Amino acid sequence: MPDVVDAEVAEASATILELGRTRQLDSFIVAIAAGGAHSLALRRNGGVACWGWNNHGQAPPAGVEGDFVAIAAGSRHSLALRRNGTSVACWGFNHFGQAPPGGMDGDFVAIGAGAHFSVALRRDGSVACWGRNDAGQAPADGVPGPFKTPEVCNIRVVTK
Repeated sequence: MPDVVDAEVAEASATILELGRTRQLDSFIVAIAAGGAHSLALRRNGGVACWGWNNHGQAPPAGVEGDFVAIAAGSRHSLALRRNGTSVACWGFNHFGQAPPGGMDGDFVAIGAGAHFSVALRRDGSVACWGRNDAGQAPADGVPGPFKTPEVCNIRVVTK
């Protein structure tokens, strides 16, 4: 058994059942996320494939083009972290401010989405929160942390 695992992403192909039809994702897929009734797939080229319920624009059938490195899906909203880490793109239901159309700016290394709120881990180890906060899940001032490890702090951005 080799000690080193080949880090090259293998070509992935997925067939999606969508309202009685199948759709082929003919791209390299490196990550997936599932929301309330929609799904996302991060393509190796940085774009996002979307399918499922799209009543609030959370899963546009044409997908979302961009240079993204991470994705997250909430109940009826979606997020994608830009490769340079300076912002999070948001789309879908925004009644509670969980998916502002202009996105969120910051120095982020990871993202997450809850039912009606969103979070992002900053490079300094603190957590930014936005959206619904009725149970303390997304305090407007965020969470100070530090929630970080040396691996998170030393992430290098690799360009294509």
